[in-house]
Amino acid sequence: MRKRIIIVLCCLVQTIFASAQSESYRTVFTPYFSVGGAFNLDFNVPAFSGSLRLMGHVGTVNDFFNINVGLGYRGFFDLEPPREFIENPSFSDWMLYTNDDDYRNEVRPMGGQIIIPAEVMVNFVKIGRNTALFLGIGGEYGFKLYQSHRYGRHYGAHIMSNSSQAFYPMIGIKGDTDDGSFVASLYMRRYVKNCFNKELDIDKFNGKNYFGFQLSFVL
Repeated sequence: MRKRIIIVLCCLVQTIFASAQSESYRTVFTPYFSVGGAFNLDFNVPAFSGSLRLMGHVGTVNDFFNINVGLGYRGFFDLEPPREFIENPSFSDWMLYTNDDDYRNEVRPMGGQIIIPAEVMVNFVKIGRNTALFLGIGGEYGFKLYQSHRYGRHYGAHIMSNSSQAFYPMIGIKGDTDDGSFVASLYMRRYVKNCFNKELDIDKFNGKNYFGFQLSFVL
């Protein structure tokens, strides 16, 4: 895994250097600050997660480098909850979910975190006056906000870790408009400190790679 990370970083540095040579007239970094929001959704079946966050963005699409920092919430959900959750629904289940005999079609929340993400993006190819392809790397710290009491009772332990750490390479498109700027990207989030209790030897809690997409907009 370390060799792969080193190879990815070397390729990123090489891309940056080549872009700098071919487009030396572009600004490296502009201290222009804007504020917006972001949403992402990712999967590591049978678990998936989604987040909403406030975000501060530094830079413009005409820079080589842009920086994002944020504060938000991430929720984790189970695509294949224990059968007894379906057969014996709680009041919240009755209010929020269908009573489907096929438990594979049901979703249950497992827990949530407060997250602090930070990202660096390199706009390596301009594809229009105000649009660029970018490569990026991000890091996310998570702190447990809550966990499902029902999951804790079912598995006999806390399912959420008190904190987690992850990084994620990104690739996407960034553009500026008259009303602000947008970012659409694909990413793979790799947990170096898992969001779930490492002592639980259960497949849905052991996954460390989440693949997903992210949309953001800043004013």
